[in-house]
Amino acid sequence: MATPPVVTLLQGTPEYAAAQDFLREHLSPALTGDNWDSLIAALSVGDTYNRQNARLAFDQLFRSSASGQYLDRRMNDYGVRRPSSIGMADDLFRDLGINLSNDSLTNLALWKILEVYYGADAVRSNLTTTVAEPYAINDGDTLVLKIDERNTVIVTFAATDFKNNTQALALEVAAVVNRSLQIEGLSAYAVVFLDPNDGKNYVRIYSGALGLIGTVRILGGPAQNALLFPSKLTSGTATTQWTLTFSPGTNTVHMEFTAGGDPLLDNVRVGDYVNIYGTPFNAQNRGTFVINAIYLDGSLSPRRTWIEFTNASGKTETITQVATTDVIFFRPLRSTGTTTSISTADKTQIAIQLPATTQAVNRAVGTGAYLHAQAVLNIQTLTRVVSGLVTVTTQTAHGLATNALVFIDGAYPPAVTSGGGGLNGAFVVTVLNSTQFTYQTPEFLFSTTCTSGTVLPVTAIVPDPNGIPGPYIFDPRAGLSITSVNTTVAGLVSAGQQQRVLAVANASQFPDAAGWLVIGFGTSNQQGPIQYSGRVSNTQLLLDPSYTFKFDAAVGTDVTLLLQKGAWVPDNVESVGAFYVTASPAGRVAASSTIDDVVGAGFNVKKTTVYPGDRGLGAEGGGFTGQKLSDVVSVWAGDTVDTEVATARSST
Repeated sequence: MATPPVVTLLQGTPEYAAAQDFLREHLSPALTGDNWDSLIAALSVGDTYNRQNARLAFDQLFRSSASGQYLDRRMNDYGVRRPSSIGMADDLFRDLGINLSNDSLTNLALWKILEVYYGADAVRSNLTTTVAEPYAINDGDTLVLKIDERNTVIVTFAATDFKNNTQALALEVAAVVNRSLQIEGLSAYAVVFLDPNDGKNYVRIYSGALGLIGTVRILGGPAQNALLFPSKLTSGTATTQWTLTFSPGTNTVHMEFTAGGDPLLDNVRVGDYVNIYGTPFNAQNRGTFVINAIYLDGSLSPRRTWIEFTNASGKTETITQVATTDVIFFRPLRSTGTTTSISTADKTQIAIQLPATTQAVNRAVGTGAYLHAQAVLNIQTLTRVVSGLVTVTTQTAHGLATNALVFIDGAYPPAVTSGGGGLNGAFVVTVLNSTQFTYQTPEFLFSTTCTSGTVLPVTAIVPDPNGIPGPYIFDPRAGLSITSVNTTVAGLVSAGQQQRVLAVANASQFPDAAGWLVIGFGTSNQQGPIQYSGRVSNTQLLLDPSYTFKFDAAVGTDVTLLLQKGAWVPDNVESVGAFYVTASPAGRVAASSTIDDVVGAGFNVKKTTVYPGDRGLGAEGGGFTGQKLSDVVSVWAGDTVDTEVATARSST
């Protein structure tokens, strides 16, 4: 008889993978066969429940594994409370609590708090590929990274890293980059970035350090030709001819454009690098080279253009490119952008800039939603008359009905046109024809015309083109997660009866393994979830003998397999029709409150809320005369600026 599988604990005590294996250890090895296996499995059902409950309870004892109300209790032990104004998920709250309780009041601790609320994009520098997947990566291609201006990492790609290296996915590329970063012991990382504008996947690399000291740069490698991280400057053409002259005394290569298509090196400067990986070039001339000198003379035709770089193994040759990717010029752009900032004016004052909205705003399941958005329509013309009536003509049929709700965005008249305010926002429309509708702006009685903007129909799609009937809110505390596997009861089971073997019409689709089912789903006599151990035959299911039927289960009553005992909440709720409604300032308010909680006495914290622009403040955008609620403008004036502005206003 085979030895039962065991799991070795740190203390050296073996823990059996299943309860029946533990019972087997104390029984005679002669007790074998299907009948004995079934009997021992039945005897171990109670122990299995106890083991599962013990494991779940054990997880709730620690901050790193607790969830829900138990995580709240563990964090309360350290004086950390979950922000009540936002639906902060357990993972975010766990990071916040650990950072608050582990770190002293340092800039790093504040940056970690901001990362919890605002996400990596707000606190870490990053670079994103300028082209979407798939990528053509050759076996052995490299990508040279500079992380935080301290660590140089060479990422080497192998054909075996991809399902198809000529069609490499962003997820596969990010995985290889992460492997190299982890080997170097760095906290920088790569992710797949889904661009909401085009729905395509890109690769994004984040810095290891938080704040302005975090940087990411790409220093070269042949993989850069495929990934095109910022910033590509120019490239030769399929007819560009280069003459390379090697000077062995200085190990310098003089690379001059001599014929064919002009490579347009006007923006190239010393310190940029050139990727020479085209197969026409001698192998010893291929590689990534930092440009040491550049020369441009436009007085000649064709104009004279050359660069110089160091290459100890260079060769003299004249080559004509066969592809634009044979020679590509890049600038090693250093990304230092963050949307938050922390600065210290003196030993007692800290200045923090907080973006207006955060990522932690009621994102928990059951607290908000994404609606199914219809396709955005482009505006051909938009005209408003002095009565405030706006007529919109769309480039294609809008498919709207009178009284439909739409959201107008990006409708900005030219700067020389007056009365541009109030055109954008949500409006109820009146349909004129298949491409025209009107709406009212009663507070803006000015005539104007523009040819820009979009229309987003807000009314729900019926039917949804993706076949999703939602939107839904998923409640993880109620309901049953039914599957499409079902049958019917073949023999009457009376209320109050305990039925070990349930006779059904057809059990062939039910897994022959432990699971859960419900009887009479959707009726007043619904009962379950009921655990079953497996199939006795294709017409019999083995039920938990301790379950007592609450209602009669007549012949023909539905028997449905459950996905799990509890309610089902999908991993990606948006994909199945869930929606989220968020309070945009809630996360910022909670972040501000958390900072106040951790800053010690004697420190003066100056917090500034940063808004992305004047949008949302009313009448944003172009237009300089007429009634305006807000504008972002630049003013040049003399010493009496107030008087000059008052005079200018009175004259318009």
